[in-house]
Amino acid sequence: MILLGNMYQLDRVEVGESVITCALTLEASHAIFAGHFPATPVVPGVCMMQVIKEIFEEVTGKKTRLTTADSLKFLRVINPLVDPALTCTIGYRLTGLNSFIITAELAAVGLVCFKMTAFLREIDAKI
Repeated sequence: MILLGNMYQLDRVEVGESVITCALTLEASHAIFAGHFPATPVVPGVCMMQVIKEIFEEVTGKKTRLTTADSLKFLRVINPLVDPALTCTIGYRLTGLNSFIITAELAAVGLVCFKMTAFLREIDAKI
């Protein structure tokens, strides 16, 4: 499932040493919101995880698989009609051969909505 370019657009990306910060805009008319939920759309938790993974892949150029999610904290509902503009911050570091640990969060109007700590493993890497 690729959400970039469909459910959300990247507006601005800044890359520092082991940190990615970006602004994105949700597409409230995306079909996923018709089923989750029609009257009050909400970004599904699995989509929040996928957005973070896709941004990491887009910036680093590495195709990854989420292997472990140690911590997932859903702190605030994200309604694309109310808060279409989000910020995403991803801190990352290499933990082994082709493996990364990331600590990420999504925020709307300065309020953190979702936090995640997870391990990503690069796939199709030359060993």
